[in-house]
Amino acid sequence: MQHIRAHVLVCGGTGCESKGSKDIQLAFAQNLEAYGLQDEVMVVETGCHGFCENGPLVIIYPEGTFYCKVKVEDVKEIVETHLYKGRIVDRLLYREPMSLEQVPSYSEIGFYKKQERLVLANCGAINPEQIEEYIAVGGYEALAKAVTTMTPQEVIDEVKKSGLRGRGGGGFPTGMKWEFAAKSVSDKKYVICNADEGDPGAFMDRSVLEGDPHRILEGMAICGYAMGADEGYIYVRAEYPLAIKRLRIAIEQAEAMGLLGDNIFDSGFNFKLHIKEGAGAFVCGEETALMASIECKRGMPRPRPPFPAVSGLWGKPTNINNVETFANVAQIIVNGADWYCQYGTERSKGTKVFALTGKINNTGLAEVPMGITMREIIYDIGGAYGEYAWWLASLGYEVHLFDLSETNIAMSGELAAEYPGVKLASACVCDARSVPRRSKSADAVLLMGPLYSITEYAERICAIKESSRLLKDEGILFSAALTPYSPLIPRLASYHKETSGIRYELDDPAVMSMIERALEDGCYINPDRKIINHGLGSSHLHTAKALREELSAGGFDTASVHGVMGGAWLAPNLDELLANEETKAVLMKTVRMLDTHEEIIGLSGHLLAVSGKKR
Repeated sequence: MQHIRAHVLVCGGTGCESKGSKDIQLAFAQNLEAYGLQDEVMVVETGCHGFCENGPLVIIYPEGTFYCKVKVEDVKEIVETHLYKGRIVDRLLYREPMSLEQVPSYSEIGFYKKQERLVLANCGAINPEQIEEYIAVGGYEALAKAVTTMTPQEVIDEVKKSGLRGRGGGGFPTGMKWEFAAKSVSDKKYVICNADEGDPGAFMDRSVLEGDPHRILEGMAICGYAMGADEGYIYVRAEYPLAIKRLRIAIEQAEAMGLLGDNIFDSGFNFKLHIKEGAGAFVCGEETALMASIECKRGMPRPRPPFPAVSGLWGKPTNINNVETFANVAQIIVNGADWYCQYGTERSKGTKVFALTGKINNTGLAEVPMGITMREIIYDIGGAYGEYAWWLASLGYEVHLFDLSETNIAMSGELAAEYPGVKLASACVCDARSVPRRSKSADAVLLMGPLYSITEYAERICAIKESSRLLKDEGILFSAALTPYSPLIPRLASYHKETSGIRYELDDPAVMSMIERALEDGCYINPDRKIINHGLGSSHLHTAKALREELSAGGFDTASVHGVMGGAWLAPNLDELLANEETKAVLMKTVRMLDTHEEIIGLSGHLLAVSGKKR
């Protein structure tokens, strides 16, 4: 009998695969054979582990050692040093940016500490192309429990009690949605999984489909049993070839084991699944347009009522949930609604998976309890940059960095690699309204966010007065603000451009309502406390006049207010213009003219005020 003493898990998600994880797997196979370890060490391809910024990832069990940014040429050293000699390869471990302390286990990495991985529990931990591995961690236990020990109504009641809401954006109670479909009388019903993930930068559904496809199949089958459906469709965009491949494998494996198809668990329940590949039309993410596409019609939304639960696919009662919603179902049935309710808020239970991209250190997937703040997700998990601090320090200034987020402070240390020999004088967590520095100790203060993140007037004045306390009499305050037009300008500039990720936002009444309010009273607030697509979070917005008035109330005379972005967004092919020195010079001259012209300064999304203390 073969004895496996170590497992090498290599991330096979799309992100790591694009960085060469397939070649890394091959290199492991070759080097294990060279050292005679091929019968003792098993290499396992997994789904996405979420920490995409540091991929390709390799995790070695039983120790759980977490190696980051592994290259093909690193594999021989891992095999020889770790698997053959039993010593960890220190240089490939994750290091905390500020302390440079090595972190051998991923559970201790800041990126994972605030996460609660329910939907993503198996992603990065099992081989998604082996049904046996899914079964080994409890897979299909929920389906067996549902069809053999529970009535359809009991399943629905448990899902209702859990408080699970649709994760596709609508947030409609899932159990209630299932009940509507169950009560519709028909000789045929359908279950649909909406995997048409069209939002730019979003890859939550893709990663679940690639890393844990059986979880989706099981959730859909339980839904089919609960509402009386015997057939389902997974509508997935053709741009997800790896997800489609693994779904097909999963369906074939489940059918071979009798977990899909006829008479599942000898219960009399039948359920078959099909895959429908979408052509990438953004509109097909809307459920009625999606159903039209499955019917081989043009993907166009239709008026409701009738709702899909009454008349959906081919006129039959249909339930549609997205990938993440179905991914929660099995755990709710196995562990119970009360277990699920321990996560989240009173009105929205469970967790939510977010795709983190953009100007942060830790791009990847994060699963967090409902109710967590955007600040925690972006700063504590995503980790932002201390760009201004390190740039100023590189010029020879003594710089002290302050931020609300402990993780943001720590992650700013990653920029040290870009500035060899440069150090910050200090970096600590604090609020702009109370900074632990002595009075009149600074030549300059940069308020690069507090004036738009602090929504109360009195509190903004408090932050400005604190800056005055810190500054020497001849000191200068640089303060950034958002204009009332900042929610509108980028959307207008990109309206209905095919390459734009926000082209539909001006067509969204909810988005337009927030923009109209921002223009009226300078308050950009989503009543649901959510960010809609690429919108801002709750923010205060300043005109140039209002910014000057607040700075004056805080004890400053303002020499100038500049637009930071100017009208650059008006220029076509901006990247091409900036790449050419001649056109760049013309563009910059034009932008500078616009940035200082009071009547049109609002063309900029951001303002920068330069102020001195009142005499």
